[in-house]
Amino acid sequence: MNTLSHHMKEGRLYSREELSQFSRSIDLDLARQCEFKTITRHYHGLYSLTQSEITPEMIIRKIMGRGKYLLLGGNSLSPEFRSELQLEENSYLILNEKRADRIETENFTLNFQIPFNGFPSRIDTDFLIIYLMNIRNPKEMYQKLGRHSTLWHLSKTARKYGNKSTILFLEKNMKRQERIEAISLELSSLGAPLIHSEDSAKKIIKLRGLEEILADACEIALEEPRIHNVLPYTIFKSFSLINFRKFEKLTKENHSYRYAGLLLDILSTILPKEKISFKPPKYHPQKPIIAFFHTYSPRAISRIEREHMPSAKERWGILIDTSINREIEKIWKWS
Repeated sequence: MNTLSHHMKEGRLYSREELSQFSRSIDLDLARQCEFKTITRHYHGLYSLTQSEITPEMIIRKIMGRGKYLLLGGNSLSPEFRSELQLEENSYLILNEKRADRIETENFTLNFQIPFNGFPSRIDTDFLIIYLMNIRNPKEMYQKLGRHSTLWHLSKTARKYGNKSTILFLEKNMKRQERIEAISLELSSLGAPLIHSEDSAKKIIKLRGLEEILADACEIALEEPRIHNVLPYTIFKSFSLINFRKFEKLTKENHSYRYAGLLLDILSTILPKEKISFKPPKYHPQKPIIAFFHTYSPRAISRIEREHMPSAKERWGILIDTSINREIEKIWKWS
């Protein structure tokens, strides 16, 4: 019997085509020697001597040939990314342009995947976040992993490697961040204690009406703790200058009336009530709005649903993780 193992070297991986020159019935010979355990079959048409130590990289290189690929190993990633990619320590993810497949050997698992828009020559955090946003829910992945990178860098990487939903999500967030920055600069001009970078502080602000600034701030503050943190103080500081009828009209137009009413409710404990015309709506949705919803984990949301400012829920339909006393303390601290 022709023994193929005589033509093979230890530590080397062979394809079926390479071994076929040594046998007239290659498939039968390979099957027999695999049965006798002199040869080990690693993947479709890939073989080595049984005593050889074959690494995942050797199999990948043989399968990919000269093709481009990016190897993500369980041991090379942080536990957080490894968990999101569902990689065990002996598991590997191969991003490539040729095949989607899964190979399980005795010692390791190889997952071949074809990414949406290609991949870089080297792995970095930005690419990993974008890749996960492509294959999962962009919003969920951004909430979990977005802190690892700036929004600008993520958006830049997404233009190369993101799919449509990822790009749209990040573009929307870029616009939102630009709006937050613009509003925070305007609030600073009204005396709000906000810190800005030197570049931001040098921007020329075309100052709008006081009521327009505060109404826009109310619209964004329900989702942005940084703005909410200083908004009651800013209203307090400008109280005598505010046209509350105009303020009420603008907040109704941008759907921030209930939140603005809540802030004025808090301020009514230290300010004259006669100027404030806001009244709680006769009804509001059975499921209250959760302030800063996107910043909380599911466990934190469950806690806020149990522990919240009662008057905020009953009068304005808003669940907020604070108390009137705590909000008033912030105002006195900056006054």
